[in-house]
Amino acid sequence: MEHKRIATDKIILHYQPTYSNDRKLCRYYEVFLRLLDREGGILYPDAFLPFENVEKAIKITKKVFLETLRGVKELIDQDIHFQYAIVNVDVELLMNDEFVEFVCSTMSLNPIFRERICLEFDQNSLKKQNMLAFVEILKVYQRTGIVFSVDNFSFEEEFYRYKTSFKYARITLSREVTKNIGDDDIKQKVRDLVTIFADKETEIMAKFVEDEATKQAFMQLGVTTMQGYLFTEPFDWDDLLTILTHINSEKNVSKEDML
Repeated sequence: MEHKRIATDKIILHYQPTYSNDRKLCRYYEVFLRLLDREGGILYPDAFLPFENVEKAIKITKKVFLETLRGVKELIDQDIHFQYAIVNVDVELLMNDEFVEFVCSTMSLNPIFRERICLEFDQNSLKKQNMLAFVEILKVYQRTGIVFSVDNFSFEEEFYRYKTSFKYARITLSREVTKNIGDDDIKQKVRDLVTIFADKETEIMAKFVEDEATKQAFMQLGVTTMQGYLFTEPFDWDDLLTILTHINSEKNVSKEDML
């Protein structure tokens, strides 16, 4: 029997760009956490999530956040244009007082990162939360320049109820939506979502796009921002730097093009 691989606290980050197909730009990139095991092998999230306790979650996520800031500063220093980096954070961690203080104090001391960091949370994790209290916490982060993305969006009415109380930078459709994008009911829900959030400047994004037919289906519904193996797989920092430089800088993309 294969022995269980034990995760250490040593992080490895992989990165996957998000593409705006209408403008042929890469405006954001998502940060993916990996951990090293005791033998130096790479562990993927299904091997170490959820963390065994909140202290471990805070410790690791702080490392991810700080390393993401380091990468963002490198891009800014090299004048490589992009909009923001996306970091996935558990909903309960977002509401943890220690984590709130850490993020807000770090952002307040480093205004260069305002609106350069997007924290993404899973909509499915909101079911146990008081939405009014959650939105108030998001506003605390927002005052320091953090923007937010909702992951795995699945058209639940509870979320729509609070859509006008907070501005989200983007909403990411779930894997199931992408898988069933040929279904007429799903198509109509996507159309409605694009319309509902258009006035709030919230971008709707499709993930897990792996073929041209799926890409075209979303484009016809007004969803032009996508991520998936059709474009790239996650890779290391040096490869991300090469991609961003090639796609954005060599086209003489301005900062305004990123908005």
